[in-house]
Amino acid sequence: MPPLSFLGPMQSAQRRPAGNAKSRENKTTQPVPNAAHRSHKTHSPDALEEGPSNRNDTGGRKKKRSHNATSITTPIEMSLPQHSAEDQDSTRGRKNKSKSRAPSLFAEEGNNTLVLRELLSDGGPGTSRSKRKERSKSRETSCRSSMKTPSESSRLETESLSMSGNDSHYQLMLEVEILRKQLLASKRTIQKQSKIIDELRIESASSSKLQQEQSKEMKRLRDQLQKSDELVSCIESNMTCQICMELLSRPNGLSPCGHVLCEGCLQSWFRAAPSDDDILDDVPDRLLYLDKTCPCCRAIIHTRPIPLFVVKSLASALGKAKASPDAPRVPSPLPNGDPWAGIFPEHSDDDWSDEDSDDDMDVDEDEDYDEDDDEDDGDNWEDDWYGSPNGEEHYAGPYVRPRWAPPSEYVTREDYAFLDDLADEELAILRRGATLQMIDIFAMDYTHDHGLSARLDGNTVFLGWNIHLHENDDAGEVYMDWIAVDIVTHPERWEVLHEPDGTFTAWRLVPQEDSEYETSDSEAYMPSLAEDEEF
Repeated sequence: MPPLSFLGPMQSAQRRPAGNAKSRENKTTQPVPNAAHRSHKTHSPDALEEGPSNRNDTGGRKKKRSHNATSITTPIEMSLPQHSAEDQDSTRGRKNKSKSRAPSLFAEEGNNTLVLRELLSDGGPGTSRSKRKERSKSRETSCRSSMKTPSESSRLETESLSMSGNDSHYQLMLEVEILRKQLLASKRTIQKQSKIIDELRIESASSSKLQQEQSKEMKRLRDQLQKSDELVSCIESNMTCQICMELLSRPNGLSPCGHVLCEGCLQSWFRAAPSDDDILDDVPDRLLYLDKTCPCCRAIIHTRPIPLFVVKSLASALGKAKASPDAPRVPSPLPNGDPWAGIFPEHSDDDWSDEDSDDDMDVDEDEDYDEDDDEDDGDNWEDDWYGSPNGEEHYAGPYVRPRWAPPSEYVTREDYAFLDDLADEELAILRRGATLQMIDIFAMDYTHDHGLSARLDGNTVFLGWNIHLHENDDAGEVYMDWIAVDIVTHPERWEVLHEPDGTFTAWRLVPQEDSEYETSDSEAYMPSLAEDEEF
């Protein structure tokens, strides 16, 4: 390829082909109406000079090419974009960004010569004209903005003030709403606390009243306790034996003075009585003939001491109350035959007779006593009432526990109308031979399976289903004393079970032939009770 020529061809390339006269007229006349339109909108001098400059520039750029050149011009790139006057009017008053014009490349072919031409938008008089336009637009924009600034600024300030006022009002409303809710919550809290305070005040008042009542009750109980202690001390002092200075154990009363002392203490006192010079020491049973005196008042005692079961029960209850709960229980000693054998005569009926009749009595009348009295086992003083009848043969057969038997006494509530609170259990015990005094003294009980039971010196004794008291033994004390002696003297008639705490439980046994209960007896007994409404 021949080398490119940059001299002659470049000069010809800078010239644009001149069009025909018609096209030039169109180009020169086209901006006129736009200029008039722009003059209507603005009176800027730069805008008035824009039309001729465009025409001169267009005419200068489109010079007629030499006809000697036979080259063919072929556009390689798109021509520069053209802006109409309407587009310029629409952009008037706004600051536009500078736009670079796209370069146009043309290739001209001559005699083996290739010419490349680049048209740059920044070069030539067109560039200076565009810069003047931009300056004119900027001045017009600044002028317009300066004309509109007071109204717009005031409007913006008003809007900003109104917006700030609205925001402040809204914020104040929110704060007021929050404060109102807090006030409502505070009122509710105050109401709840007021209720709690009222409840506490009422509770405090009731507590104060209760405390006062408790103080009065404590004072009353303290006074009552003091009185009870004084009463117990008084009873304890009166229930104290004058010999051993302890609570009475198996108390016995002396006659005629009435002093009460322990049975063991009296035995020791009577055995230690001083001897008489007229009686030899080697005489058997010398104590029977000695004078016995009371340890308290030195009165002469001629008769046997009498056991006092009421005093015995009181002393036993007092001893249980004073004893520690953890202390082992001390069982009462069982009676061992006649406690006054060898100290007092067995029968002293002569002492009970009048003095006038004693002179007429013969000593030989003692022979009238039955010789069988000498063969008694030491319990003659109970056998007179509850012993076996004289002449009855001794039973040598086996003994068994008794079986149920019907009541032996016909007793109704009308017989005890003076009692308002007679229990059914007490009525059942009365129907089986016991008395009210005996029920109270010996804490008697009754069950259908085990019959009658009584408490004797802390021990439990089952007596069967019926008992028979002597007509003169209203309290049953003689009967229970005979029971205590019979447990020791006739063990074959009792079944005794010793407990770990030292007490025992005894069941009274009956001959085997007497334990059978026939139905005919019940059939004969029940019709007699049919007329009674209580049965």
